[in-house]
This record gives sequence, structure tokens and C-alpha cells, in this order.
Amino acid sequence: MSLDVEFARLIDAPPEEVFDAFTDPEGQEAFYGQDDSGWIVRSQCDLRVGGVWTVDFGPLPSSFTATGMYLK
Repeated sequence: MSLDVEFARLIDAPPEEVFDAFTDPEGQEAFYGQDDSGWIVRSQCDLRVGGVWTVDFGPLPSSFTATGMYLK
């Protein structure tokens, strides 16, 4: 079974800072990370229009995956 969830989040920062954070592995780790033992953050990013980004995060062995596509 697969469930799709869509959400929006307002981040109090200039768009350039948010973009930089979401296209940098350290920024993604800061956003999705947690200090719990066994928590993982893995990210991949194809930084171009039509490119896909993926972030796996959460406790092992059952982590979560967030994906998206750069539209413009």
C-alpha cells in the first residue's frame, strides 16, 4: 500500500537561503536530522529544471522518503 501526502511549510527566511539549504546535503541534514541514535538522513539532488531530489530520513530500519522535482 502506498500513501501520497502533500504539505506546505512556511519558512521564515529569504528564498535564496531556503533554496541553498534544500540543495545542500548539510542543509537537508539540518532540516530532516535528529540527534536520536539510529536516525539517518541520506539525500540525492539533480539540481536542474526537471531534476529530482530525494531525502531518506528517520529511524532505521523503517525510514521515510521525501521526493520532489525542480519545476523552474
